[in-house]
Amino acid sequence: MKITIDVDDSLEQDYITIHCKELTDDILELQKTLVSQSSGRLRLSAFQDDVEHFLELKSIIFMESDGNYILIHTSTDIYKTRRKLYELEELLPRDFVRVSRSTIVNTLRISGIKKLH
Repeated sequence: MKITIDVDDSLEQDYITIHCKELTDDILELQKTLVSQSSGRLRLSAFQDDVEHFLELKSIIFMESDGNYILIHTSTDIYKTRRKLYELEELLPRDFVRVSRSTIVNTLRISGIKKLH
């Protein structure tokens, strides 16, 4: 693997582009690692009452499928996005885990698990 760093002071923000011959598990793992490292600055776009909000990832508790939407739950509100769950799963850092076909949880927000009988 070859790594090149180009410093350009005209850029408004840093960005990373990965060039690869094929998309392998190693490349996907590298992407997740990079996203995890910068997740404190990442925000997710979602809507509430036709108003677009930019949610900090640390505020998200979980996401679930609801018809054509994904509902994004925080401690105070619920937001909607039309992104697909698998797209979010690929985009989000590894603190977010898909626990079922329709749900992704933020493991940093889990304080306990209780088994229901």
